[in-house]
Amino acid sequence: MSESQVKQKVQPRVFWLFFKPSCAICENLLKSKSFQRLRRILARGDGIELELYNAEDGSYGEALADILNINFVPCLVDPLTGERKKIAFRSVSELEATLAPKAGFIEETLKEEKEGRKSLKIRKIEQTIRKHFPTEWFSLADIRQHLPGINISTIKSSLFKLKERGILAHDPFNKKYKLIG
Repeated sequence: MSESQVKQKVQPRVFWLFFKPSCAICENLLKSKSFQRLRRILARGDGIELELYNAEDGSYGEALADILNINFVPCLVDPLTGERKKIAFRSVSELEATLAPKAGFIEETLKEEKEGRKSLKIRKIEQTIRKHFPTEWFSLADIRQHLPGINISTIKSSLFKLKERGILAHDPFNKKYKLIG
């Protein structure tokens, strides 16, 4: 069975978040960068989904809020247990703590997201080396000329990582690198 078939069989845990546009707390929450980041993280994971419902728009969200007797917002509802939680959103960390079924889920995902950006830069640097310096020695400044948008410290640490992986040779006396193989 392929990995995609296994992922399709796993049903995510769904939480409902009821809000009212007239509520200042709700408005600030929905516009906050940290809440948007949380939604991106949850969208990437396969275990949790967050559905937003407007409790005063006259449609499904309002009807569902009436059925569940939701009289405060923002309100997080677990449809499996029926548990309701009013969250005073001083920070989105309260919502993160509520939604994370296991300790460290959000932190792990943030770390993976950050490492993903780093590995993209390392790959970009490696591609530049393979393209411009396939057989000759090069310095940090040589790479910097081909990658002006990347910070010099990032290039330096990436070259060190590539050296540690056995992709680059390093001459410490001349401070130059060379592609191996």
